[in-house]
Amino acid sequence: MTLVTVKTQFLPFLTCAWISNSSLIAAGHDCCPMLYKYDSMKLTFVSKIDKSQKREVDGF
Repeated sequence: MTLVTVKTQFLPFLTCAWISNSSLIAAGHDCCPMLYKYDSMKLTFVSKIDKSQKREVDGF
């Protein structure tokens, strides 16, 4: 087993879960899960999982 540390521009992660042998999902204080890929002893950010669109309301 190998420990890998990754510095990101995102908030600290509170939890992570492996979804396959080479992919994991991590989530933190902003409640936006993020997908990472593990390959050749390196974690790489793939994308944010939450693709919701922000709505603008006209004063209501």
